[in-house]
Amino acid sequence: MITNTENEILVEDFQGRGEQVSVTKANIIKLGIDVHARQYVVVRQVDHATPQPAQRFTPEEFMKWVAKQQQLGEKVCACHEARDCSVSVGGGRKMVG
Repeated sequence: MITNTENEILVEDFQGRGEQVSVTKANIIKLGIDVHARQYVVVRQVDHATPQPAQRFTPEEFMKWVAKQQQLGEKVCACHEARDCSVSVGGGRKMVG
């Protein structure tokens, strides 16, 4: 990730194809997560845009991806089907599944 200006950054596209796009830092990124033992299925919504297609991650890949999301938004919120996942933005707490 390369910072272009204070609120604009160059990032890999959501699908991870390696293309870089210029985006303005989001106010809020919302993650809807379906947690399974071997994989997490995640839908992301940036600000008030339409939610993006679901992606699948291993738990380890997901935590790395969340770290990237924290750089893209002022605030990152995550929820599991029925409760908060405890993905903290600044604190290093792992998800509770």
